[in-house]
Amino acid sequence: MSLVELGTVTVNGIILKVKGRIDKRAKSLKLRLDPTRSFIVITMNRQNLAPKAHVFLKQCQVWLENKVKPDAVSIIFEEGAIIPIFGKSYKIVHQLSSRSRVSLTEDEIVVSGAKETISDITKRWLHRHARAVLEEQSHICAAAIGATVNCTSVRDTKTRWGSCSPNGNLSYSWRLIFAPSSVSHYVCCHEVAHLLEMNHSPKFWKVVEGLCPDYKKQRQWLRANSSTLFRYG
Repeated sequence: MSLVELGTVTVNGIILKVKGRIDKRAKSLKLRLDPTRSFIVITMNRQNLAPKAHVFLKQCQVWLENKVKPDAVSIIFEEGAIIPIFGKSYKIVHQLSSRSRVSLTEDEIVVSGAKETISDITKRWLHRHARAVLEEQSHICAAAIGATVNCTSVRDTKTRWGSCSPNGNLSYSWRLIFAPSSVSHYVCCHEVAHLLEMNHSPKFWKVVEGLCPDYKKQRQWLRANSSTLFRYG
């Protein structure tokens, strides 16, 4: 469903866009903070969104203040930015060059190219690196349970961290690269387990546990910290 622009609201000094969503089945107003922490969505079942929406926002002010923190401000891929890659922090360092490329040192992401292209070059590299790591991990997990992965891809999804199709295609959010390696490993285990069990039955979770014994801990981390993965870029 399309979203209607309803203005902005300031929470803890951070300006957020307010968007409205009409759902005829909605019995009451519902508030949702987008994972990117850049806008709020209010769902209601009537056309006159704006007046009621802003009254509802005031009623939810405390909830918003607890959800939107100053440290949730986006971090741009630019020189000097600190970016976590599978649990280790790296500093973006720029090198002027006619050739665009990225190299990873012990503690730096060295980006070569024109300065105005740092963000795009870095993001493309992160996509590729995330896919390579998640693909390798998926094949390792699949081999452990006698399953086969058809192909692996990464996308910029907002509502799920991974998916598995009936024909063995796995897809992941590239933003898992900003999570600890133990968390991304759990997500791989979760999706690979679907190669045997296309459900969330006790049998499925038994497969997950066999691949990732502490999956409950990693799952909890993802639930508690998922919004931080949307800060980058």
